[in-house]
Amino acid sequence: MKRIVNITVAIIAISVVLPVLTGCEKDLKFNEKDLDRFRGITLNALATKDTVFTLSVSKAKALTEVIPTISPDDYLMYDYLYDSLYIKDALLKDATVGLTVNGDRQYVMTFDPKNNNYKSDYVPVAGDEISLHVEAEDLKPVVAQTVIPTPQKLELLGYELHYDKDDDADGWVDKLGINTVAQITLKITDTGNEKNYYRLVVRGFASFTATYICNDVFRSDDPIFLDENITQGYRGWSARFSNVFDDHLFNGKEYTFTVLSRLRRSNYSTPQRGISIELQSITPELYNYFKSIQLDRIAAVDEFSEGVQIYNNVNNGFGIVGGISSQGRIVIEDFAL
Repeated sequence: MKRIVNITVAIIAISVVLPVLTGCEKDLKFNEKDLDRFRGITLNALATKDTVFTLSVSKAKALTEVIPTISPDDYLMYDYLYDSLYIKDALLKDATVGLTVNGDRQYVMTFDPKNNNYKSDYVPVAGDEISLHVEAEDLKPVVAQTVIPTPQKLELLGYELHYDKDDDADGWVDKLGINTVAQITLKITDTGNEKNYYRLVVRGFASFTATYICNDVFRSDDPIFLDENITQGYRGWSARFSNVFDDHLFNGKEYTFTVLSRLRRSNYSTPQRGISIELQSITPELYNYFKSIQLDRIAAVDEFSEGVQIYNNVNNGFGIVGGISSQGRIVIEDFAL
């Protein structure tokens, strides 16, 4: 899973010019005070079952305030690296963070300068209700809540290997793959007393291979992965495919499906190859966040698409606080080719 990194919200503020009915043009003034609603506290946290809880706290800024403070090179790398703006200016190191679990247990969260986040000694358990209250000087206090989901069962029923030429024919190109694809049959056991949300992570690996480039690129024709809103393919993902889904097709039942994952290329003559599969149970807010991210990433390749509002569940602020659980990974190793 790509780890959720600390995100600072940047919002473009512009003066809007609209034609009026008389055919004239009128300048709509944008008051500097209007930018106040774009300034605030940003929270980002992934509460993971059986893992110490941490929280990123940063300061949202309008883009007009951001651009003069960083170089063009820094800005181009903004999506990929912790840039100087984040570390020096946006990071909030002196916030007051209150963590409450199940309405009565209070935890102290202190800033960890090594990892640039707030850390507690709380370890989430399935079913825990988490509430956050964060305050910082000159900024509105923010609150956020989430519940740690119960992990659902995933089983490996079997797999077969097939030859599949690596080309552009089906829009699924994997430059670090070989011409062998594993067709893997899996089964989910879903509980019927609640609405469940999922993210399926499938990763191929091989000895001495930079697999980070092809993480999570897999395919399936099963209807649980169908998302008609995703009209464009993206970096190996096909159009109308999403690895984030709910249980509306199999609520309270066992469900069998197949996925296909290309085996990895390696620099060794006799490499050790494998595929890792993980079914993540996620909260509704994390489901909505992932869906908005998937729509946003195709907006850049579709010139006719509208802007996408990234899902946010931080009251009076920005960001995402969600929960995730997993029963563990299924790993298939040492494919005999």
